[in-house]
Amino acid sequence: MNTGHPGPADTADAVPRSRVLPREEWGAVLGFAGVWLVFLLMAVASVTVARIQAGDAAGAAVAVGSGVLFTAVYLVSFIVPDPVPSWPRPANTGLYTLALVLVTALFATTAGTAALNVIPYFTAVWVFSQRRRTALTAVAVIAAIGVVLALTITDGEPQIWLTGSILVATAVIVAVRLASDSEDTMTAVRHELDLSRQREELARDVHDVLGHSLTAVHVKAQLVTRLIDADPARAKEEAEQIVTLTRSAIGEVRSTVDGLSAPQLATELAGARRVLSDAGIRAEVPGVEAVAQVPAQAAELFAWTLREAVTNAVRHSGAARVRITLAADRLTVVDDGVGPDGPVPVSGPDEAREPSSSRRRGTGLAGLRARADAAGGTLEVRPEHPGTERPGTRVEVTL
Repeated sequence: MNTGHPGPADTADAVPRSRVLPREEWGAVLGFAGVWLVFLLMAVASVTVARIQAGDAAGAAVAVGSGVLFTAVYLVSFIVPDPVPSWPRPANTGLYTLALVLVTALFATTAGTAALNVIPYFTAVWVFSQRRRTALTAVAVIAAIGVVLALTITDGEPQIWLTGSILVATAVIVAVRLASDSEDTMTAVRHELDLSRQREELARDVHDVLGHSLTAVHVKAQLVTRLIDADPARAKEEAEQIVTLTRSAIGEVRSTVDGLSAPQLATELAGARRVLSDAGIRAEVPGVEAVAQVPAQAAELFAWTLREAVTNAVRHSGAARVRITLAADRLTVVDDGVGPDGPVPVSGPDEAREPSSSRRRGTGLAGLRARADAAGGTLEVRPEHPGTERPGTRVEVTL
């Protein structure tokens, strides 16, 4: 599963976005973002204890209060990444950055230079919400500001420790982001290798299926030409065999095409991750290892469903997030877009999100229902959060 940066691509700014993450995703996102807060807790606790020991109750209260405010703003920046949906993502993140700066200034009134320990959290807010180029640019600026402040307002051993902690923490956060990007890249490479193998298999199958049949037809056609005057009865028999051979060849070609066109679930998962990322949609996609738990009879139906659901999410929903879950008997695709009955959003410059009619969307789902019925399964398509401004769509197939 892609557990890397939860933020979307910059291209998501071209389409309508949901202000708030779906509630069921809060746990994963808060767990990922909140684990770093242990270091903030240590800094706040240290300052609070020092203020209490100095008899400064007001200073201790400011330390605790600013710590709580900082934590709240930091976590909300992940839960509500776009408080102003009409703004581009960097502008929304900048708004949170301004709020964090104000809280840090309050903390500094009692913590002094120790307030600089919160700088890595500014890095995290940007690293995990932007595309790589924007994120790394922001990181460079934030780290430079932090180091300059550390070198300017401290000296001696505290200066060394503070500068080092800022740089090390920043490096760790960036490494986590790059590791996530590397995983996505490897998934895309594996997908391309799968396509290459499929092309090789197609060439081999076409050669094996048609090579023998066409050769036999050619030989018999020549024989018919020679016998048509000398032995009409024999020529008729050979002609009938040509009909049989061609009928058999057509059947073999159809079988080959059916086998080729039937999507592979692992390939569709990898493709979904790539397509959603290219469209600027944040994606939570199971790893290909999750396919091992799915029985063979369910894998093809799930693959068809995944392909159609992801296509609809990209082309019709205007979604900012898509979550895919996979179990042995169930595939679920949930987006936060306009819903199954909502208007088709007018896209921005991203060609993958071209407007299309609801009739075309319904035709694809009707085909999926037919496949599910034929396999003995059920397909459910409904709003994820009915009655809301952006109800989203839940596509679930069970078998």
